[in-house]
Amino acid sequence: IRQRAMQTGLKKFIAFPEVTDERVIPAVAKVLKEKIAQPVLVGDREAAYKCAKANGVSLEGVRIIDPSLHPEVVEQTATVLFQKRQKKGMTLDAALDTVKNSPLMMADLMLTTGHVQGCVAGAAHTSADVARSALQTVG
Repeated sequence: IRQRAMQTGLKKFIAFPEVTDERVIPAVAKVLKEKIAQPVLVGDREAAYKCAKANGVSLEGVRIIDPSLHPEVVEQTATVLFQKRQKKGMTLDAALDTVKNSPLMMADLMLTTGHVQGCVAGAAHTSADVARSALQTVG
């Protein structure tokens, strides 16, 4: 798998929603360095840089989607979440709030909308949280 990923270069965008986990940031840097994929951090930009600095890792070349700085992505992903969950009683305002406050949900919705081609999570979230988010967003 690794060999095939390296052959395709940086064509695939992979979301990493756990930007403050000390294991994730070095892994993201390695994914970029080895040209396995183009990592996309989803979450608080300042927290990601703080974690990177604490771990001696550079985030140069890594895209960071911070909900507070990317309202267009928040709106697109929240609209999709609302459409998927409105029969369960979710309002558009609740969907917007969820996306703004849950990098995991936002990353999964970015997969649904085609912003990224994969999502890696589970370092800071439980398996149940990751599975629940995937079921509610990706399907």
